[in-house]
Amino acid sequence: MLQQFKALSEIVPDNIDLTIDEANLDYKLGRKDDANGRVWALLAKHGGDHDAMDRLKDLWAEYDSSPLDANQISTLASDGAPVARLMVARFYLAANDSKTARALVGSLPGGEADGLRAKITYKESGGSDASAAEAVLATDKNNCDALAVRASDAIRRGQPSTAVVAAQEIASQCPDRDGFDLLAQAYRSKGDNAGVRRAFLDGTRARPLDTAPVAHYVTWLVSTGDADGAADVARRLTQRAPAKVSGWLLLAAACGRTTQPLCVEDAKAGEATARKTFSIDLPPGERRPSPLLGSSWR
Repeated sequence: MLQQFKALSEIVPDNIDLTIDEANLDYKLGRKDDANGRVWALLAKHGGDHDAMDRLKDLWAEYDSSPLDANQISTLASDGAPVARLMVARFYLAANDSKTARALVGSLPGGEADGLRAKITYKESGGSDASAAEAVLATDKNNCDALAVRASDAIRRGQPSTAVVAAQEIASQCPDRDGFDLLAQAYRSKGDNAGVRRAFLDGTRARPLDTAPVAHYVTWLVSTGDADGAADVARRLTQRAPAKVSGWLLLAAACGRTTQPLCVEDAKAGEATARKTFSIDLPPGERRPSPLLGSSWR
């Protein structure tokens, strides 16, 4: 397989699909340094490509919570494409590294950067100062990052109805962001379990291959005493994304809370298979265009 990748790299150098697949293979084989080199090249050459950056974010979410070193972060902050800088900043902010996120956003112009800076400011204030976000919303009412601050702050202040409206707007405008999770939190603060369930379910539908929204749903189901339901939700993720180790680990954890005797064994077997599976899961309904690893390099 490595020889096939080498041959393909000579035929189609700098191809995004191939680079993503190679990085995925490196991560699966535990070759983090090699993967880092590939994703850094992707950031440098294709940092303005929204789809490429989304796919890179997905790789990091699965394999690497701290993907860049200090020198790379500094270089990206000074010379990187705005699309790449914003994606990486959001990734680090989600990991509670607001310092790195702020450095990456820097003084980028535009409403998207303004909203993200406001979100960083809110995080840095310990969730107590939403004024920057409200200033952004005064001129850009659909700014998803600023709306996320409004929703979070409304939940903190015991105003779940305000939070629901803001979170619904995020879910509609930016379904790949945290709107569904915030919506679930808002409904939970209202004591509306049906709303919580609906928000989590919609979130898993919007991001069918992502482990994070499913993990949040599973955690909530366990908290309500529905361990079997939690295992069922986790199992559906492994059916949609069988190559993701994180999904099988989530299923094993959920199964451990049930009375299903074979559930944990099935999860461990699935994990073992996933660790040796080097293809990348495709969204439901999408067919593999190439016989090698499911990617097209044409």
